[in-house]
Amino acid sequence: MKSVPSASADGSRRKKSEPPAVAGGLNSRVRIVKKPRDQETIEAEIMDLEKKLAELSDEMSKPEVARDITRLVAVNDDYQGTQLRLAELYDEWERSERAVVSTKRK
Repeated sequence: MKSVPSASADGSRRKKSEPPAVAGGLNSRVRIVKKPRDQETIEAEIMDLEKKLAELSDEMSKPEVARDITRLVAVNDDYQGTQLRLAELYDEWERSERAVVSTKRK
């Protein structure tokens, strides 16, 4: 099987089996370090999302929503997305808590 050259956006040609070059070399990686948010901000967002989950749960339990499958699926999708974001925030809060505790020990 022959390798067929393909055109790239800049007009140059390369074989399909060759990966495109990565800026800075093939082995370079960019490491992004996020500054941790303060616990009060995280807790406020957690409280907002917990309230939203309760509202969405109430919405799904309404008979008119339960009968309308399209609306029920949309509300359920929103509920599941909110649950995922809430789990991420719980993890972030725990990391923040550990960082505060380790800072106090030093």
